[in-house]
Amino acid sequence: MTLGGRECMTELRELDIVRVVRLLHEERTFVGTDSVMRAPGVGDVGTVVHVYATGDDRAQLEVEMVDGPGMTVWLATFERSELQLVQAFSEPRDDAEGKSTQDGSKPR
Repeated sequence: MTLGGRECMTELRELDIVRVVRLLHEERTFVGTDSVMRAPGVGDVGTVVHVYATGDDRAQLEVEMVDGPGMTVWLATFERSELQLVQAFSEPRDDAEGKSTQDGSKPR
C-alpha cells in the first residue's frame, strides 16, 4: 500500500500468509524437516506462526514454509520489512445464535 509516495506496511498477525520480498540477512538460522529443508529465498511464501513485537517495521516474525504434504521446508525469523502480506487470516465469525462455522457463513 502506498500513502503519499511512501509505502505503508500493514501490521502482520499470526496465521497471515506472507511472501519473502527481500533478505536483509543472507545468513540466517532456520530449521526444517531433514528431507526437504533449505534456506529461505526471495519469492517464498509462508505463514506467520509467531509475532515477537508489533507496531513498527522492525517487528520480528517467525514464519514457516511447508511443502505439499505439510513438511517444514524452513522455519525462520524475519524482520517485517522483509515480508509482504499475501493474504490476511480471517477468523470464522459467529452467527446471531452464537454458533460458529468454519467458513464464516451462517449454519442452515
